[in-house]
Amino acid sequence: MTSKKIQALENQEMWVLTPSEQARLVGLAGRAGVKIVRGKSPERLGGRMDQVWADARARILAEEKAAEEAAKKKAEEKAKAKAARGSMWW
Repeated sequence: MTSKKIQALENQEMWVLTPSEQARLVGLAGRAGVKIVRGKSPERLGGRMDQVWADARARILAEEKAAEEAAKKKAEEKAKAKAARGSMWW
């Protein structure tokens, strides 16, 4: 199951990015526009923009993994507490 954030990243939607990532992309897009107007190739800037998206994807995957592990740990602790409560009466 892919999350909404991962799907949004695949569609390159800006709302998923942090403000600093958004600023980097806007700055790179502006520089690319200037290079195009001056008749130069913006190839390297395109690679940098791709790297921003890749970094954002890695960050979101790490966030989701951490949230999943935290939920799993909380469920395990709840189960242990329930088992401990139940064993006291026997």
